[in-house]
Amino acid sequence: MRALPSGYELMVAPRVQAVVRADLPAACRQWLLGRPLTILPGAEAIGAGRGGAYRVVLPGGRRAVVRPYRRGGILGPLWRDRYLGMRYLGRELRPLAELAVTVAARARGVPVPEVLAARVEGSGVYRGVLVTAELEHMVP
Repeated sequence: MRALPSGYELMVAPRVQAVVRADLPAACRQWLLGRPLTILPGAEAIGAGRGGAYRVVLPGGRRAVVRPYRRGGILGPLWRDRYLGMRYLGRELRPLAELAVTVAARARGVPVPEVLAARVEGSGVYRGVLVTAELEHMVP
């Protein structure tokens, strides 16, 4: 990620990097750096599509939606949740790029969910997760 959005911090562990809202509790930060990322107890599967998402209560009590990245199309059955590390080709990794675009859109007044964290596990081939604040009164 070229420059972190204001209010976010980069966290790094072996083979894991996450860009996280600076105000998230330490327990949430530790959960994001775990390998592999576990779905929290009490998580509720929501949505459909390529694999859906999970509604969770994060450590510290904040409600969020965790959306693992999944492949579609012809590569979907083969690669499922894996992506090539495009940073070596000068392109940003998908979860980190989505975080940056969403933060910029919110700053311009676009009504998009607040991104709490973006997580990447791996290097040459990686898996990604985006964590957003749950919007109240929404029906999946």
